[in-house]
Amino acid sequence: TAATREKPAEPVAPAAEGTVQLDDKIKFSTVIDLDAGTIKFVVTYAQSKGWFGLGASKDGTMSSSGEGSDIVLCTSDGVQRFWVTAKSKPSGGKDVTGATCERSERVSVLTFTRDLKAGSNQREMKGKKGETTHIIYAYHASGNGLVFHSTKGSAVIDLAAGGVELHRRWRREQLERELRVA
Repeated sequence: TAATREKPAEPVAPAAEGTVQLDDKIKFSTVIDLDAGTIKFVVTYAQSKGWFGLGASKDGTMSSSGEGSDIVLCTSDGVQRFWVTAKSKPSGGKDVTGATCERSERVSVLTFTRDLKAGSNQREMKGKKGETTHIIYAYHASGNGLVFHSTKGSAVIDLAAGGVELHRRWRREQLERELRVA
C-alpha cells in the first residue's frame, strides 16, 4: 500500500521567496504573467529516479470528487498532462509542448507553462494575491514508469504570494466557520 505523508498542522512557510516546499522531497516555484494569462511551474523532486508531478484540484483530491483534476507528470514517457476523474492510474496523457523534465545525479526538475484560465479538461489556476488554488502532488521513488504513488498530498496555495495553507488546516477552519454560522 502507498504511504501518505502526514502533514504538520501549521502552514509550511516558503523555503525561499516564491518557493513552496510541499514535503521533504518535492517543492515548486512559479512565475505568473497576468498580461499573458500564464503560469510557469518549476517543480523540484529530490530524487534522480521515479515519476513525480503536481496538479490542480477542485477539492484537494486526485479526482476532484469525480469532477476531474488537471495533473502534469514527469515519467519515463516524458512530460504529460492528464485529466483525472477517478482514483486509478492516469491514462490518455497529452504531451506538454515546451515542457522539460531534467534529471541529474540527485535531483529531477520539471518545468512547464500553462494558462491560468481553464480550457477543456483543465482546472483554473488563481494568479492574483489573495486567491487560492488546491494543488495536489504525488510521486514514486523507484523506476520512472507510472506505478501507484508512494507519496501524495495536497495544499491550498496562494500561488501569487508563494504562501501555503495546508489542505487539512483549511478544511478544519472552513468547517469551524460553518459551525459558527449554524
